[in-house]
Amino acid sequence: MRRDTVQKLRKEIRLRRNRFWLAGSGINFDNFEHKHNVSIYPRYKLIYNRMKKSGNTTITAFLNDIIGSDTYENARELKKCLVKPENLTFRQLLDLKNYYSFTVVRNPYYRVLSAYLEKLTGQDVREKYNDLPGSGDSSADGFTAFVQFLADGGIYHNRHWWPQADSLFQAVDNFSYIGRLENIVEDMGRILSENRLDPELALRLAKPHDYEIQKSETRITSAQRRVAEFYSDETIALVASLYTKDFEVFGYTKDPEWM
Repeated sequence: MRRDTVQKLRKEIRLRRNRFWLAGSGINFDNFEHKHNVSIYPRYKLIYNRMKKSGNTTITAFLNDIIGSDTYENARELKKCLVKPENLTFRQLLDLKNYYSFTVVRNPYYRVLSAYLEKLTGQDVREKYNDLPGSGDSSADGFTAFVQFLADGGIYHNRHWWPQADSLFQAVDNFSYIGRLENIVEDMGRILSENRLDPELALRLAKPHDYEIQKSETRITSAQRRVAEFYSDETIALVASLYTKDFEVFGYTKDPEWM
């Protein structure tokens, strides 16, 4: 039997084992086991529900800097080595209920624009995004085409623009804390403090991590500063409707703060 086939079988066995042991835990297994969704830090008893386009790379790199043991060339290599559910022992799985779980979310208006700017208009746009409406067109019209694509059923095309509420591995009330990217220094300071770590370390999050700027400055989209440039009454209404759950669950207002 080929080595890669054996590895796939072993992984499937581990995932089935996890589901059996965690039955009745209230965990959304599709999100818990998704390779891009959860990072676990057994030594510190932390679970970070990673959220694409909500500071995921910055926060993952930050956590590795302060509680990790290895250094990596780039964010992609780091993420390959994160501890995931299938890496846990039986005892660790049973102990998850005692872990401190957190996530960091983002204002839906800023997050959707950030996804558009990075994935569809950046210098290193991947081929899989080339055919999406608005691709290569860094303008208000291009953004409108992209948001209309989301409204026409494309919202679940990619996790970078999934509703954040649908990316949680457990119910909101089960999280120890849910921070906001717009308030990341203060919120991460609280998370660190509640885990007996130095809250002053959170000050590092006031600027992008080296991983984010090593390729190109264009990777930092600064969506929050550019909303007035791209949003129209039409796109405001569409995003407000499409991401109603995110606005309500995470307490964001649908009234555009920049208007």
